[in-house]
Amino acid sequence: RLTATTAWNSSTGMNEVSIGLAPDNSYTSGGYYRAGTLVKKTTRDEDDRETQVFSNASGQTLLVRKATGSGSAPYADTYYVYDDFGNLVLAIPPKVAFSTLAELNSQLDALCYQYRYDRYNRLVEKRLPGKSAWESVVYDKQGRAVLTQDANQTSKQWSFVKYDSQGRVAYSGLFSSAASRSSLQATLDNMSSNALNNESRTDTPFSLNGLDIYYTNAAFPTGDMTVMSVNYYD
Repeated sequence: RLTATTAWNSSTGMNEVSIGLAPDNSYTSGGYYRAGTLVKKTTRDEDDRETQVFSNASGQTLLVRKATGSGSAPYADTYYVYDDFGNLVLAIPPKVAFSTLAELNSQLDALCYQYRYDRYNRLVEKRLPGKSAWESVVYDKQGRAVLTQDANQTSKQWSFVKYDSQGRVAYSGLFSSAASRSSLQATLDNMSSNALNNESRTDTPFSLNGLDIYYTNAAFPTGDMTVMSVNYYD
C-alpha cells in the first residue's frame, strides 16, 4: 500500500506530495491492505477477459487489474494513489515494475501520471508519461481556468481563455510570458480592478492581430496576446 503525504508550499502555491509506504494500522499490515478492508468487483467482457477493481471504503479506486488474455491471469495492474484530501496524485500503469520506492521514483517522469493541487483542491500541475515538463493551470477568483501551459510552452507561452459574466468563453488565444505558474496565480488572486475577471460586449471594438474584437479587454491578460478565436452570443 502506497500513501501520499501533502505539505503546503507557500512559494509554489500548491501542496507538495511525497510518496511512501503506509505504516501498519487497522487497514495495513506489512505494506499490504488487511483482509476485509477493500471491496473487489469482478467483471468479464464479451471476449471473456476478466477485470478486477479494488476500492476502499471511501469509494476510491486503488487497483484495476485486467487480464491480458482470455479468462483470468496473467494480469496487468494499474495502481492509484490519493493525497490527504482524496485527490488523485499518482497513477502507476502496468509497465512500471518496482519493489522499492527508489525504483518507483526513478520511473515517475517516464511512465507515471502525476497530479498536484492547490489549497482549494484545484488541479494546478500535471505530468503525463514521457513529457519533458509539467503542464500548468492558473485560475481566476471564480475558479475558472484562464491560463494553461503544456510542456512545449514552458517558460515562454501560455494559452488563455477570457469569459463573460455568464461564464461563457468570449475569446481565447496565446499569451507570451515566461512567468511561472505561481507568479501568475498570485497576480490573479490579487486583482482589485475587474476582480471577477470578466469581459463584456461592446459596440466599440479593439483591434488585435488584424481582428476587430467587440469585447472589452479588461480581464487578465490584457497584453502580449495573440487572439485565436472569438465567440459571440445572441
